Parts: sequence; structure tokens; C-alpha cells
Amino acid sequence: MNKFDLAVRPIYHRLRNRIEEHICICFTAYTVMLELERILKTAKSEITIYRAQELTKNMYAITYALPRSKQVKRAYLGMDEEQSELCRLAVPGWGQNT
Repeated sequence: MNKFDLAVRPIYHRLRNRIEEHICICFTAYTVMLELERILKTAKSEITIYRAQELTKNMYAITYALPRSKQVKRAYLGMDEEQSELCRLAVPGWGQNT
């Protein structure tokens, strides 16, 4: 993976704290991508990091609180088999309360 994969653009910030924040965000995104790539390779998944990027572009979830118990729940909407596999591999606790 390289700078092109993250689509990092030139920095147009002038203030030091904004430059540092921009670099921090880029580094965090890079770290998340590397971890996802590691998870996919460890699981011997056929999903590549590039395919995972495409799959997540149209994944939707709603979070809601039950009125009486105030318990917060999340529901994932209309995922296909590949998206479900990606969630199973990358999201801790996937499938327990979905």
C-alpha cells in the first residue's frame, strides 16, 4: 500500500496544529487499512483490500435505542454475502446481536 492507495492529496494547511491533524488522520487511515489487510490475509479470505473498499461504499446501518430499556442496538441494512463475510472478519462481535 502506498500514498496513492489512500488518495492522500497535498496539504494546504498553514497552521501547525492543522498540519499535524491532517497527518494524524492520514496515518490513522493507513493503519486501519493495514490492519484490515492483515485480517483478510490471516483469514485466507478471497476479499482483497481494494474489494473491501468497494464493498463498504454501500453498507448502511442504523443505530436505535429501545424506548423502555434504553438499550442501544444496531441493524445492518441489506448486505450481500461478501459484505457479511467482511463484517464477520473485521467487526468484533459480529452476528451476536444483529
